[in-house]
Amino acid sequence: MVRNIVGTLLAVQQEPDPAAAVARILASGKRRFAGATAPACGLYLWSVEYPPLYGIPAPSQGLILPGAG
Repeated sequence: MVRNIVGTLLAVQQEPDPAAAVARILASGKRRFAGATAPACGLYLWSVEYPPLYGIPAPSQGLILPGAG
C-alpha cells in the first residue's frame, strides 16, 4: 500500500495541478489510474503516532533494531 501511494505521489508531482490529479485518481476508484508501484528499497516505517484522543501511549523506547544491543 505504501509503495502504491509513494509511486502515485511521485507521478502526480509532474502534473500541472497535483492536488487535482490525486483527487481524480481517488475518485476513479481504479488502481490502473494511479502511479507505478515504487521499489521497496529505501522505504521503511520510521514511526507511528496516534492522536491523544485515542489514549494510545507513545513507546518509551527509541528505535530498536534486530541484532543491535
